[in-house]
Amino acid sequence: MAEISVILPVYNTSKYLHACLSSLLNQTFHDFEIVAINDGSTDDSLSILQDFANKDSRIRIIDQKNQGIGAARNLGIQLANGTYIAFIDSDDTLELRMLECLYKKAVEESLDIVVCDYIEYEETSKKEEQIALPTFETCSLLQMPQLLFEINSSPWNKLYRTALWKEHGIEFPVSLKYEDAYAVLLCLVKAKRIGKVNEPLM
Repeated sequence: MAEISVILPVYNTSKYLHACLSSLLNQTFHDFEIVAINDGSTDDSLSILQDFANKDSRIRIIDQKNQGIGAARNLGIQLANGTYIAFIDSDDTLELRMLECLYKKAVEESLDIVVCDYIEYEETSKKEEQIALPTFETCSLLQMPQLLFEINSSPWNKLYRTALWKEHGIEFPVSLKYEDAYAVLLCLVKAKRIGKVNEPLM
């Protein structure tokens, strides 16, 4: 069983998928699986996934009719075997130390969630902006309730203990516009220990 399950929903992102998968498979941390859900792509995304899976057994591909990113992530949670879960969007690229840094922090401090800074890339202007979340010591929202508003509600710059999702039955709503915010904020509320790596890792 892998220590980390990386959940990767894919829908018509063949333009970015090669770079995304390369940044995952070249991580300095190796004990992970990729649960790739091809959500009814009509471009070459499935073919790209299959090419990578033929070369690396850590990739599991689930091919389904289009149901939306929330449903794809929920399926990934159900299939995850890892102690921890990471959500990656298929147009993202990761720093090669991302999984190693987040995993080390999570294990050393027994965290339910660990977050990191990140870099936003504006494709039209070709500009990058580093987004630095507030620095904080390991805590819960009971100790620092302001973190509910200071930590971004996107799922992808975080590592979660898998049990946090499965034991509390947390899922991404499939009919809400901002389904990721609901699920991530609920995880933050339920987490007993939240920590941060002060480094942009994606």
